[in-house]
Order: sequence, then structure tokens, then C-alpha cells
Amino acid sequence: VAFRAVLAAIRLDMFETLASGALNTAELAQHLNADARGVQRLIEALMPLGYIKRQGDRYANTSMTNKWLLRSSPMSFAPYFRYWGAIIPKLMDDLEDSIRQGRAPRNLYEWLEHEPEVSRDFQEALIALANFALGDVIGKLPLPDSAQRLLDVGGGHAMYSVALCQKYAKLRATVFDSPQAL
Repeated sequence: VAFRAVLAAIRLDMFETLASGALNTAELAQHLNADARGVQRLIEALMPLGYIKRQGDRYANTSMTNKWLLRSSPMSFAPYFRYWGAIIPKLMDDLEDSIRQGRAPRNLYEWLEHEPEVSRDFQEALIALANFALGDVIGKLPLPDSAQRLLDVGGGHAMYSVALCQKYAKLRATVFDSPQAL
């Protein structure tokens, strides 16, 4: 339920709207082109989860929401919510059959090739994850200073390869991935 409430707020652009400043329920509903009662119920679901806070008779994003869910944040995980919001009903509706048969009914990556919006969200989510973990990942990948070549299979956004090439002056990378990822 919590996931679905956050996904609804993302899809309605609630967090983006509140990024400009606190609004009361009626103002927020008007900006979202939504019913005020429905907006109030969503607010009431998001407040105890820590995504929205009350400021008098107005509502605003929490610092957590601003850091992790706004498009302007380099570490926005909103694309992950949109990605999973598409994956769950379309690819996991028959999870029980998949478990019985011991294999997925569809190949995720083949499916993504035909779903450009979901693929874009997936790639944006991977970029956010890389922004979040880049320093830690690069710090745990010691290479000899003499390293000259790197093959990054499934490297998509190439952020790890770029960071490694910056760290090791002689290193050159080749990134291999699907066209949509690249």
C-alpha cells in the first residue's frame, strides 16, 4: 500500500508540485487537476510514511522526498517507482505460474525493448543508483596502475567506466549493452 501511495504521488506530480512551496489541499488538488478529497486521503497516507509534512494548514515535501524523489535530484529514485509500477502488473501477474514452471514467462530485457517509457525509467533508475554508489563501487575495484583496457558488459550509462578511466590514466573502456541502455 505504501509503494502504491508513493507511486500515485509520483504519477500525479504531487512531489514536483510541492517542490515549489507548501500548498493547502484545495490548491494542491487544483494544481494536480484532482479531487480535493482524494488528494487529502493521499496526503494522509503519505504523511506517516515520511514523504509529506504539515505546515499549518498547508503541506510540503519532507527533505527525504526532495532528496530521493524529485526529478531535479541527481539521486532521484522516482524512476524506480515508475519502473516497478509497470513491471508488477505486466510481468508479475502470473508469478505463481512462473514458480511452478521454474522459469519466467517473459524475458525482462526483451519486453523492455518494446516498452520505451519503462526502459527509460529503468535506465534513469540505474543512473540514480550509480550516482548514489559510484564512490563506494569504484573504491572497491582496485586495478593495477598499469591497467589499459576495460570491457564493461551491460554498462549502459557508462558512469562506472568513466570513473575508472578518470582514476586510472592509462585505462580505456569499451561499454557493451543494448541500444536502449546505451
